[in-house]
Amino acid sequence: MPSSQQALEAVVLSFTDVGEEDRIVTFLTRERGLLRAAASGARSLKKGRAASLDLFTVTKVDIRAPGRSRMLSRIRSASVLDANLPIRE
Repeated sequence: MPSSQQALEAVVLSFTDVGEEDRIVTFLTRERGLLRAAASGARSLKKGRAASLDLFTVTKVDIRAPGRSRMLSRIRSASVLDANLPIRE
């Protein structure tokens, strides 16, 4: 079964750091509801993804769904739409 790719607007609800630079992020989306996806290099400041995957950030994520049901979706890109700074304070 081939994997599919989808761009979604999502709110970051939580994340779990994995290894030195990776992160598993839990999002809430209108289209797909609650969704978990892995982001390689998400904590690396060089790649610029850290801010777009921070708590309560509204972000546009490009997600690649796995070909198998047991695998985790992958985040290909993410960009900040609203940082929600008052909520995070």
